Amino acid sequence: MSPNWLIDAYNLMHLIPSIADHLDHNRGECYGLLAGLVEDYCKKNGTRARLVIDGYPQAVNGHFPHVSLSYSKSKTADEYIYKQIQKGNAARQWIVVSNDREILDEARKQGIQTVQSSQFKQQITAKKRKTSSDGHIKPIEKQADVKVSDKEVERMLKFYKLRDKFDDE
Repeated sequence: MSPNWLIDAYNLMHLIPSIADHLDHNRGECYGLLAGLVEDYCKKNGTRARLVIDGYPQAVNGHFPHVSLSYSKSKTADEYIYKQIQKGNAARQWIVVSNDREILDEARKQGIQTVQSSQFKQQITAKKRKTSSDGHIKPIEKQADVKVSDKEVERMLKFYKLRDKFDDE
């Protein structure tokens, strides 16, 4: 069994401008975008990952069979990760991704492989996502190359306008 990625989500999200720029507005969407990037990487490389997120569960859209989301609840993500790396089989189970020096040092002491968040960011974003000229990763929904005719737009507008009328009744 190959090790899985144990990732401090907060560290990683702040390194990806298209996610970091929206953290104050919609954390759940940001978690979904990050999980999508990690999912693509894991699927391509035949691995799995656990994203450790500070706080309590939030709604996240998407299906991520190779990525699990773990919430630290009343602890910090660092405390959650620290506890995971203390377990006896951690060296075989995890590769730790973080920027926290204490976490990385403790993981190494336990014989666990470590990767800086910035290095992992390079791995998950390399050639996988289109980027804009300023280096921002374009969110998945902005990458779609879908052409919709004016007629289709009008039809959708009429449909939703009619639906709203029925919903009001």
